[in-house]
Amino acid sequence: MATESQICKDWVKAFPALVRFKGGRRLLCLQEPVVYGVEIEKFTSEAYRPKFVALNLLSSFPEFAISRTLATKRRPQLSVSYAKHDSEFEEAAGIMKATFPILSSSECLDQQLMIEVYRCEVEEILKESASPLAVWFSLIQLLVFFGDEEGARMEREQMDSYVRKLSPSSLAVFGDFEAFLKRELEVAPNVLEERMRSNLAKGKWEILSSGSTR
Repeated sequence: MATESQICKDWVKAFPALVRFKGGRRLLCLQEPVVYGVEIEKFTSEAYRPKFVALNLLSSFPEFAISRTLATKRRPQLSVSYAKHDSEFEEAAGIMKATFPILSSSECLDQQLMIEVYRCEVEEILKESASPLAVWFSLIQLLVFFGDEEGARMEREQMDSYVRKLSPSSLAVFGDFEAFLKRELEVAPNVLEERMRSNLAKGKWEILSSGSTR
């Protein structure tokens, strides 16, 4: 039966840009302003679930807003058996590479590829009839940060149209929603830059660049 250490080593070998963060189950890469990678999620006592995760450092509340489980036609939520890790891992890694090509890049990412990860996630969440707001906020922030004002404006219009259909109770988690939007989305790129630097320090994400957490 494969150990957690061996499982993480195999995933890092498949995706060399990733680093095991603080000896845990997240294998990550820092590409400012996003931290992304693979999380080896405990599923059952007999299997784990590999997930693609991404965290936006431009947010006032940085969290892994994207957490996407792999899926196939046979298995809507793909899991890998600890006992059969050696035989099932290659298939899972192949599906991860095909679904999230961002993980296979060993060089600086094209900004558009990063944007598409978030845009596709918004679309997927909408298909699931769930709330995509946390990811949508990140998408708009990224567009502002990268200087795409028109793209940010278009996404904001689409998001606002979505929000108008929601009940007030579904927005209660944000407190004063208008004030929240102003704080998160109506800010200049230099403010987002300062926020990113602060979040980098608080989360100690810079160590991903040094490889010291393997």
